[in-house]
Amino acid sequence: MKADPQAQLRLLELQAIDTALTQLDYRRRNLPEAAELEKLAQELTALEDERIKAQVTVDDLDRDIARLERDIEQVRARKERNEARLADSSTPPRELEALQHELVSLNRRQNELEDAELELMEKRESAQATLAEVEKRLAAARERRAETEARRDRALEEIAREEQAKRAAREPLVAELPAELVTLYEKIREITGGGGAAPLIAGRCGGCRIELAGADRARIRRRPPMRWCGARNAVGSWSGPPSRGCERPPEGRRRGGRRRARQSRAGRLRGCRPRPRRDGPR
Repeated sequence: MKADPQAQLRLLELQAIDTALTQLDYRRRNLPEAAELEKLAQELTALEDERIKAQVTVDDLDRDIARLERDIEQVRARKERNEARLADSSTPPRELEALQHELVSLNRRQNELEDAELELMEKRESAQATLAEVEKRLAAARERRAETEARRDRALEEIAREEQAKRAAREPLVAELPAELVTLYEKIREITGGGGAAPLIAGRCGGCRIELAGADRARIRRRPPMRWCGARNAVGSWSGPPSRGCERPPEGRRRGGRRRARQSRAGRLRGCRPRPRRDGPR
């Protein structure tokens, strides 16, 4: 299709805005903070499991220590009763001997229980230190997560502001362009996944990066209608087909130009040179 050169320039401005919007969307979906938060989530899960394990160890030791303390208290109470009966003058001699043997056993039992309690208390101290270290690492990881979430939120807010500005600039631009041109542009963007128009810079297509032939450039200077780039599925402001890439619609082709191009190429392959022009009669 043909379009006014000014409309073509405005279309390139629209493409630049849409490209910026695509880049912003890519930034939103690939924020480094998102990957960092995912890694932190895994770290926090592992630390929380480690904390629970350390807490269970401490709780088990506390329970065992409490049980030993109850047993020690029972032994002490039994010793006190036996000692009181030994001090009683009315206790029969045979019973006094049995009480003395029992006191020896109770003292031995008390020592064993106290040694076991001391060992458990040492283990409990070590387990408590492990739990405190895990909780410290867990708190640091949670703090890093909060900082990362704050950075992510700031980045998302910045992207949202830029998107709002780009969309505000896009709406009036679309409104002033020809509807047929915008429809074609949007259709091509849907096909290509983002690219709908490309500039021609220094004889080269800005979309497919293929250079145009000299004859095509000359036609562009005379009259620059919109043309279709077959290599990229995009519209651009050029006329005529560059080799292997940008193509104009079939109905616009002329056979003569292609025939002359084949003849010129065949002449170069044969090594033919043009005869020098003679001045005067032969």
